Amino acid sequence: MALPDFTEVQWRNSGLQPRLGLGFAAIDAKVFVFFLIFLVYMSKITFIMSLSAIAFFAVLEYYGFGVNIAVKRFRSLIAGKDRVVHKAIHRRRRFIHG
Repeated sequence: MALPDFTEVQWRNSGLQPRLGLGFAAIDAKVFVFFLIFLVYMSKITFIMSLSAIAFFAVLEYYGFGVNIAVKRFRSLIAGKDRVVHKAIHRRRRFIHG
């Protein structure tokens, strides 16, 4: 029994973000969830909303922000960069006593 040729194994590419090439640009495939919403409920408003969301995230990709990074930046913009740190004993008390 021969060993498999590891140069053709594609597990190395499994950590990459799924991308969809549109001919002129490639954007993150997760953005097309908005298009799926349009397919579930077809109307002019959902088409316009999904198209504008896809265009918005395409512009973010053009400037170097992925979907994950844009969501994290938006969250840090709202919540702030400082995080509240509690001592471990307080976390355990809340976990035990509610």
